[in-house]
Amino acid sequence: MPQPFVCGVGRLDGQIGPSTFVEIDGKDWHDDPLAFETDRERDLLVAIKNGRTLRFSSAFFRKRWGLCLNAMVTALEDDYLRTPSTAFPPFPERLTRVRRRVG
Repeated sequence: MPQPFVCGVGRLDGQIGPSTFVEIDGKDWHDDPLAFETDRERDLLVAIKNGRTLRFSSAFFRKRWGLCLNAMVTALEDDYLRTPSTAFPPFPERLTRVRRRVG
């Protein structure tokens, strides 16, 4: 899946719901204060448009997959209950219902 482009924000790593995005970053790309601050600014720009960015380190995403998955499922449950923001790229595969995994 190509990285979605959000006007006024730029490209994000992935879109997992109508208004929910995921960023997965490693220390290789974000090891200086400017990159760190730029990422947080982009998260806020998404939030201003009524969206959400879940940000994971690449190491955490690999080592703590279950926790990351639970966070994404919870975000998606909320995302599909809300009216999607028109500020984001179309999300073609809208689910009618997302069920949270237990355990």
